[in-house]
Amino acid sequence: MSNDLSDELGRNIPLSEMIETLRRELEVSIAQAEGADLVFEVPEVEVELKIVLSRSAEGGGGVKFWVLSGEAKGTRGSETAHTFRLKLRPKRPDGDTVLAADVVPERPE
Repeated sequence: MSNDLSDELGRNIPLSEMIETLRRELEVSIAQAEGADLVFEVPEVEVELKIVLSRSAEGGGGVKFWVLSGEAKGTRGSETAHTFRLKLRPKRPDGDTVLAADVVPERPE
């Protein structure tokens, strides 16, 4: 991995990784909903992010979307932070609506 990419990954999160993490968290919630007395329909998930677009000069160029982490205080060079609102409609492979449970583990003493 190049130093620039290593630095970027240390400061920010690739948009694809953030979406994959959200997908996994929804899958966990769906699994917890099985047999629960109370479930929630999840017709839409809206996420508001601060993102940075950066253009790579290596390997033919291209644009990368990075979600700013809490540690990222600013941007460098030609990077500018943008607010990005993403609306997702989660669906199961069969097209059914997603149901999720609100299961909170016991609070530690």
